[in-house]
Amino acid sequence: MSMLEYVPIPYFLVDTEFNILEWSQQSGHLFKPSANFLDLVDVFSQEKARKFLSLRQKDSRELSVDEPHDEQTLVQSRGQAIQKVELVMQTNDSPYSLFECLIQWDSDIGHLVCIRQDERIQELTNLVQDHRKRLADTDFELLEQKERLEKSLQKIKQLSASFIKLSSKVGLIPLFGDLDTALVAENTSILQNFAHEGNYTTLLFDFGA
Repeated sequence: MSMLEYVPIPYFLVDTEFNILEWSQQSGHLFKPSANFLDLVDVFSQEKARKFLSLRQKDSRELSVDEPHDEQTLVQSRGQAIQKVELVMQTNDSPYSLFECLIQWDSDIGHLVCIRQDERIQELTNLVQDHRKRLADTDFELLEQKERLEKSLQKIKQLSASFIKLSSKVGLIPLFGDLDTALVAENTSILQNFAHEGNYTTLLFDFGA
């Protein structure tokens, strides 16, 4: 019994054609039995898998950490190139799951591990949803503040035109602030009611108040 069986992550030992030579128990729990690793990869990700997972140290020209290199390539301090790529794979519980796959070649044998990324995507989704909720709450608070300001402005407009009784038939209406359509609209019905209920025959307007 191989010790590789007890590797605590999804692990595959593959040849240059990606035939599976050995795999860990975690791989067996997660994926359906298959003779070739590419059979576990979604059809639209298979070409991507071949391209990046086939790269070897010699293909990478023994890049150092100071040289520019493809983001799919990780270079260890001792010069061993590890290729990294994200692939959509088919698992026992989902036909589309995102995995980060890393492979290191030893001659014609590849050591391949697959790290599931679905949880990371869910975490990012939750962060986005929380952010949207905070924005929605902020918008609601801004709307409430806007409504309060509009009511305050309406009250100010109403107070800008008061009614003063000078006699039983004469009333004075001093107007404060700018005489605009908003001021007239807010006070017309109120002043009309004062004049009608008091039976005033003469109304004086003071525009210089």
